[in-house]
Amino acid sequence: MIIKGRETEGIYMRGESSRDLFPYTFREGQEEALEFLQSHFPEKNICLDAATGFGKTPIILSVLLMDEWPVLWTVRTGNETDRPVEELKTVNDAAD
Repeated sequence: MIIKGRETEGIYMRGESSRDLFPYTFREGQEEALEFLQSHFPEKNICLDAATGFGKTPIILSVLLMDEWPVLWTVRTGNETDRPVEELKTVNDAAD
């Protein structure tokens, strides 16, 4: 996989559940959001709306990568790619 000119390896992984890939201790609402997404994706279109800092990125990545779904992240500027890429690495490290 290439993300903005950077090659990344070992991004796709499988586990028992998306919880295995979530790299942090759950805070209020995160576990419920992850379980909801896991149980409804990909059968339904879902929009996750939560405050800045809630943890939307690692939750979404944990669910998508659990079943090896490809990830296409679109951002307005190149600077906005850094944080999602760092979260992707963190989620990937949690699977090891």
